[in-house]
Amino acid sequence: MANQRKPVENWFEKVADLMVRRNLPIREAASYLEIPLSTEEADSIRRSKAFEAILWTTRNNYHAEIGRNPGITRDTLVGKMWICAEKLMEGGEFDKAGEVLLKIAKIRNMVGPEQQTNIFGSLSQEDLNQLREKVGKMVGAIQ
Repeated sequence: MANQRKPVENWFEKVADLMVRRNLPIREAASYLEIPLSTEEADSIRRSKAFEAILWTTRNNYHAEIGRNPGITRDTLVGKMWICAEKLMEGGEFDKAGEVLLKIAKIRNMVGPEQQTNIFGSLSQEDLNQLREKVGKMVGAIQ
C-alpha cells in the first residue's frame, strides 16, 4: 500500500513548529495540520533521528526568537519568575519557591548581597586611627 502522506520535509517542520510554539504532542500537532497519524506512527516518527533533529532546531530557533524580542524586559522575567514561584508553592515546594522569591528580591534590589566582606576586619583600632591620620594629612596637602 502506497504511503499517502506528504514527503517528510514538507510537514515535519510544520508539525515541529506547532509542537514547540503551542506545547502540543506530535499527534495533536499533526491533526491540526490535517495529517492523520496513528499512535504507533506518531511514536515512531517522534523517536526518529530525522524528526528529533528538526525538533531540536525548531526549539533552538524559537528560543533565539524569544531572546531577540525587545519586548521582553526585566519586569517580564520577574513576572515569569513570580508565576514559577506560585506554581512551586501550589505543589508544596515551599523551599524552592522561597529561593525564587529571594532571587526576585535581589533582582529588585530589595535585599543586599548574602555575604558582606569587611576589608578592615583584621585591622585594630590603632591601625584604623593611623590610616585616618595619614589620609587626613594627604587631603590637607592636596588642598
